[in-house]
Amino acid sequence: MNQVNFNYARSDGASWGASSFYEDFEKELARAIKCEQVFDTGWYSVKKEIESARIWRVGSRLHVEASVSNDFDEEGHSDGWIDIPQSYLAAPDDAGLEGILDALKKEIDKTVAAAEESRDDDASVGLYIIGEDRGAGMSPWKYTYLQDLTGIGSERPPGDYYHRWGWQEVNTDDALDESAIPEGLTRETADKIRDAIYESDLPDKGEVFDGWRVRRG
Repeated sequence: MNQVNFNYARSDGASWGASSFYEDFEKELARAIKCEQVFDTGWYSVKKEIESARIWRVGSRLHVEASVSNDFDEEGHSDGWIDIPQSYLAAPDDAGLEGILDALKKEIDKTVAAAEESRDDDASVGLYIIGEDRGAGMSPWKYTYLQDLTGIGSERPPGDYYHRWGWQEVNTDDALDESAIPEGLTRETADKIRDAIYESDLPDKGEVFDGWRVRRG
């Protein structure tokens, strides 16, 4: 099987997620699939997320690879594939091509989720977000707490965005001052939240302490 060039000049091929292709990227991808030849998109980035993906074809199989990161430079990788239906190979048509693209997008989402799970399984930082409890919902993210999961006592979190452990919205330049708490929280409430983070597994929906909902970010 010959190889067809994938003609897409930009490095970012998607907007909100690796499967939310830009229109021109999806058109080139559709063209490459229709050519029934080997192709490789190369790694393309996502504008709104710290993730990238790659799609390539060998025979009747479309392969997917995904790579994700976060503000702490933690990385995760995964791969997957879909098989192009024999019905399409026998009689290519626009409806069949649309079905292939839909299946490919679902596989990309699945692969990205697996990469995120891989990243989170090896996380060195526990990020917790705190907002006013509103019953079923939560106010916009107001406070942040970072837990060191490494067990080695590093002075600051990895990455370029955070410079201290514990509470982030504090009025101190001392990165090692763990007694500082954000304005708007009482010492009693701040201690309750900190103790819950270190001593219990918070449910996915979070837990409420004195009117503040705390959940894993």
